Amino acid sequence: MEFDIKSTDQGLQVKAKVNPEQAQKLMEEFAKCANGTCSCQTTEYEKLDSMQVSQTDSGLTMDLKAKAGQAFDPSCVSQCLDHTAAQVGT
Repeated sequence: MEFDIKSTDQGLQVKAKVNPEQAQKLMEEFAKCANGTCSCQTTEYEKLDSMQVSQTDSGLTMDLKAKAGQAFDPSCVSQCLDHTAAQVGT
């Protein structure tokens, strides 16, 4: 899975390039992150206030909003994305 992470005023935006079948599986896995039940090796999910995931023509876009006073570490989020992609076989 190819992805691009950009900082936003409220957190991070992730654009991932995946096919539609993989996108659905990833959306299900990312829901676990939003609920704090994912199996990632980092604790970045603890900083998550909200996550909006939408399917696009080329994959997925995720808008991650950090809790007040928190900031995401893009390298840790990258590790989480790699882990999640491996979980669903992308």
